[in-house]
Amino acid sequence: MKNDIRKGQVKVLGIDLLNQGFQLHGENKRGHTVLQKKSSRGKLVAYVTNLPPCLIGMEACASSNHWYRVFTEMGHSVRLIAPRLVKPFVKSNEKKDAIGPSRDPTKLPAAGGL
Repeated sequence: MKNDIRKGQVKVLGIDLLNQGFQLHGENKRGHTVLQKKSSRGKLVAYVTNLPPCLIGMEACASSNHWYRVFTEMGHSVRLIAPRLVKPFVKSNEKKDAIGPSRDPTKLPAAGGL
């Protein structure tokens, strides 16, 4: 399965928190897209558990603090990004909205000092 091969290549994972699930956007160390996937809550935990440690970027909101704790316990580095900094990346559809948090979250200031 292609997604299984690509899991090891994901170095940065952007997660867009949707009303009914999550949109994932993964990039390799060169910045090339290796993953675009929609996921439910249960499948997200199972999927991220099987990823090697990577950098996860997500927009800061009420539920993102929960996901911050869950993902850091799994060994991932997580950056919560202030909504005003994610806004310029918002596109016309959900699939592309997850690209914003994946765009080098190490260079964006974290929300709330996390």
